[in-house]
Amino acid sequence: MTKGLFDAILRLPRYATGRLKSLLAAAFLLVLLLAGPLVARGGNDLFLPRAARSGAPAVPALRSRAVDINWAALSPDAGEIRLNPFEGLTLTATKMRVDRPVGGGYVWVGRLAGETGSHVTLSVFNGVVAGSIFQQGREWLVIRPGVAGGHVVYELDPAAREPGGSDVIFPPPGTAATAEDAPAAAACQDDGTVIDVLVAYTAAASAENGGDDALTALINQRISDMNTANAFSAAAQPAGLMPPALAMTLMPRCITCGSTDFIATSTKSVA
Repeated sequence: MTKGLFDAILRLPRYATGRLKSLLAAAFLLVLLLAGPLVARGGNDLFLPRAARSGAPAVPALRSRAVDINWAALSPDAGEIRLNPFEGLTLTATKMRVDRPVGGGYVWVGRLAGETGSHVTLSVFNGVVAGSIFQQGREWLVIRPGVAGGHVVYELDPAAREPGGSDVIFPPPGTAATAEDAPAAAACQDDGTVIDVLVAYTAAASAENGGDDALTALINQRISDMNTANAFSAAAQPAGLMPPALAMTLMPRCITCGSTDFIATSTKSVA
């Protein structure tokens, strides 16, 4: 069709000057250049190709791809999202729920069509996305923001060692707990159905993961992942009770402790 229109311009009647033909051809090409990206970016695919890979936190992966997010495809109201992480690979995710963090943003949670036990988590905070796709019981794909803009999709290496560190126990072993350590009212009213989680991190951790917004999106994603695992689990629960839900305690964003800045974020999750 495009070639036919261009040929029609070239076959204009003889009274059309060469200059007129050139102007029409140039206008036609300009329309193609402007319309092409709009068509490509108006589709239902979540990921748009990015010209150059931007830097991102190191992730042990089999492959990766730099992308931009198609915001027209991602919203709390989307009932279905088409995922196109790599060339030739297209997945469809259907919505299960949307989590609304107290600190802002949202987390879209769904499952891959036709794949039992799979789930998709897309956490959005201030224009940054952190996401995960679980398949066959393991985390398969992750989405992380790029340091220089855009995002990067990784297919995780299943043979890679899980990152970890030494456990920090508080209070230290041997410290005797006293009744004053917990308010009596809180101890009496806590039934264990909601677990409050406070996340504090250093400025170095923020920089390593792409900044405060990126790390907040990642924390919200992890909380939603854990709530999904609770919902999927076959753990026996007392009659009438749902599995415990995790909730982030609302705290000021910045707390200065000595020379280290700790950032606290918050979310309320749905079990």
